[in-house]
Amino acid sequence: MKSYKIWASVLSLCVGLFAASCSDDGTEEPQIVTPEIAISEVIPDVESVTFTLTTKDATAYEYGCVPTSEFESGAIVEMTREEGAAPADPIKIEGLTASTAYTIVARAYNGEVRSETVNEATTTLAAASEAPVLTLSEPVVDGQSVTFKITHTGDCASYNYAVYEKSAGLPENFKTVAAKEEGVEVEVRGLKGETAYVIEAYGTIGDITGEHVKDEFTTEAPALDVAISEVTARDARIRTTMEEGVCASYYLGGFPMSNALTNEEILEMIAAETSDIHHTNDMDDLLSNLQIDGLTGGLEPETTYIVWWIACDADPDNDKEESAKLTASQIQKTSFTTKELDLTSTATVAVSVEAISTSTASVKFTPSSDAVQYYYVAIPTADVEKLYFNDNLLANHLILMKPAQTAEQTIAFNSLKSETSYTFCAIAEDKDGKFGVPVKVVESTKGFEFDSSVVFELKQMELKNDPQENAQFSIEGDLTDAQEIRYMNITRADYSSQTYFGGKDENVLNALLTNGYPTIAVLPDELTRGRLDKFTQLDPAEDYYCFAIILDKEGKFTSMQKVAYKTASYDQEGTATATWEISEEKQAVYGDNRLMAATDYKLKITPNADCVESWVYIVHKEAYEAQPTKELIRQAKTQDAGWHSQGATPWITETKTVYDNYMLLVVCKDKDGKYNDIRRDAKPIENKYSNYEKPENPDEGGGSPKGNN
Repeated sequence: MKSYKIWASVLSLCVGLFAASCSDDGTEEPQIVTPEIAISEVIPDVESVTFTLTTKDATAYEYGCVPTSEFESGAIVEMTREEGAAPADPIKIEGLTASTAYTIVARAYNGEVRSETVNEATTTLAAASEAPVLTLSEPVVDGQSVTFKITHTGDCASYNYAVYEKSAGLPENFKTVAAKEEGVEVEVRGLKGETAYVIEAYGTIGDITGEHVKDEFTTEAPALDVAISEVTARDARIRTTMEEGVCASYYLGGFPMSNALTNEEILEMIAAETSDIHHTNDMDDLLSNLQIDGLTGGLEPETTYIVWWIACDADPDNDKEESAKLTASQIQKTSFTTKELDLTSTATVAVSVEAISTSTASVKFTPSSDAVQYYYVAIPTADVEKLYFNDNLLANHLILMKPAQTAEQTIAFNSLKSETSYTFCAIAEDKDGKFGVPVKVVESTKGFEFDSSVVFELKQMELKNDPQENAQFSIEGDLTDAQEIRYMNITRADYSSQTYFGGKDENVLNALLTNGYPTIAVLPDELTRGRLDKFTQLDPAEDYYCFAIILDKEGKFTSMQKVAYKTASYDQEGTATATWEISEEKQAVYGDNRLMAATDYKLKITPNADCVESWVYIVHKEAYEAQPTKELIRQAKTQDAGWHSQGATPWITETKTVYDNYMLLVVCKDKDGKYNDIRRDAKPIENKYSNYEKPENPDEGGGSPKGNN
């Protein structure tokens, strides 16, 4: 935990304008989302206050509490900063003074982007001498929910209550709400049907805790009955029965236990309406016939599945508040496990390998007359022996190869490994849903030939324009007999990574031979003067490899060629520089609850005679100090046109709004592609206005500055 002090008069800060950042491959990334924060469930006590913070798109947040009189006069508020999103649990600030008005303030961060500051007023209670006495109204049961009211006599700051099964003996935890003079009505939903429950509550004020009061009730029968039956290897029957007059509609879905969703994730799916899971009628059908998320299209054999549901006493399509009331505790579940596949059918598939090469195979699949559909796959024989070593395991894998086929097909398998044994498999299904024994045919791909007569040289070309982020190569030699040129460009880090090539040329060669990622293949006629397409958006001062190989018209390959190179750095020893001055400066106003002042700038840039191109970049001081120089230059160069100019002619920037302390960078490039020392030339640029005074006559427009930073 860290504490910061900020001026109350500048709590309502607005988000600055940030240039788009670039990823490692040079592509522009989306701008950071502005975070949001809200204060709710404020419960004042004698010497403390409890409240809940809710954040969205936040990586950090901070909060504080100060007497309202001090807040309004611009006193310092001590803020507590926490990383991450705000917790669901309430926050408690202690050490306050009884019977005093306070203001809670809070704001959120998403990196450097800040939310607008929010505040909430409250007043601590007077000290009490007697414990509060609570009264519970008669519980009103409605299906699997209950409603009751808590009231009190004497002084009381908060009600603490729990609803728990009578057989449990003791509550796991109590929920706290602020006490009110008229009392608080509580509704608890999602309880178990036909179950005895206990309501227990007590009141508190300061350090005084009142006596616990209790009441009991029993819930009614479930509003929706769900039954699973007729379970096979690939399907199951589901029946739902809605209690008339109690269940108006329901949500229902399912998933494999291996890919289980939490109750909170189920609620998010309902709120997002991501799938067809809402129903208003009873159902009696096979799961494969229904649009049930996670269960549609046939189940996997010998797999455990979860079916979940929530019964609603109103139709959310007509009563939008109904879905908003749903809670995780309302979700009910059941499970079932599918059986083994029945492999006793006479249905089969004839498998014939028509042709096979170094990396492809053409295979014909012909189903028998009693087969209604079939599935096929090609698997390295070593994997079959290791993973699918009996008919049941192989059959379970085959039926996942959707979509199923119904007629004779000749299938082309591509990107196979050379000199490797493959098993081409198929399984047929008959009209009764039974399967035949899997059919297997084993064939090996051919080896590659490397005695091509084509001779070539892979050469790097010299680039004058932005060699920091671009590279280009040419293929030099007689390409008359060449059929295809294959090449790739990768960083040394990717070459060495175990995820990609493990630092081995043979792995790169295999990718080129099989057109594997990230191979680029071109025809000789597609080259312009033997040049390969330029590699762009590279990282400055980064080590790279370019690989190339040629396939000739006889199907033979040349040996692979490899060129190591390093992109240029942003050399900051150039002779181009520029001066700048303020062309236009005026006050800007922002903020909702508390108006604040910023400064709008336009700048005049005057490059020297050696400058062929210039950019202006205004960056928050924290980002300037944290980011490497090459990243700052890259960000400057990827801005909108209003921050960039060609040549040595003076030019005016677009308007930039400055909220607090920023750094102004002028990036200049000379005719040799060298840059100025941007950190040497960087200058601070500040918000010259900190407060905003509303005019006495609103019709007169803007305010005036009261002070400077």
